Amino acid sequence: MGLPVSKKELDRLGSRLRDAAVPSEEDLRLLEAVRPHYLAALGRVRTVFEAELGLDVSHREKNRDTIIEKLRRDRHMELSSVQDVVGARVVRSLTLAGQDDLVAQISGRFPGAKVRDRRRQPSFG
Repeated sequence: MGLPVSKKELDRLGSRLRDAAVPSEEDLRLLEAVRPHYLAALGRVRTVFEAELGLDVSHREKNRDTIIEKLRRDRHMELSSVQDVVGARVVRSLTLAGQDDLVAQISGRFPGAKVRDRRRQPSFG
C-alpha cells in the first residue's frame, strides 16, 4: 500500500500540523489517511517475525496527537522522516553472536533495509 500523498505533500502536512495552534479537520483527516501505510508495513514486519521466524513480537503505534507533539518538539523534522510512527520489538536473551545471527535473519527478509547496531551506536530518547 503506497502513501496517498507525495513526500512533498506529506512534509507540507507536517509543517501545517506543527505550526497550527489547532490543526484543521482536513489535515487531521489526511494524517489519518496516511496511517494505514505505516500499519501495513507493521503488519508485514509482524508476519515475518512471527510466522516466518517464530519470534514473539510486541508493537505500538503513535497516535495522531503524539505525532503532532513530536513534530512540535523537533521543529526541523519533516513528517516523512518520522521513523517511529509504528514500531515492533523482539526481546530475546542471546549471546552477541546470536544477536548478530538474528539480525542477519531479519535483514535477509527485508532487502535494502538499513541496520543500525545500537550496541555500537546507542540512542536514547
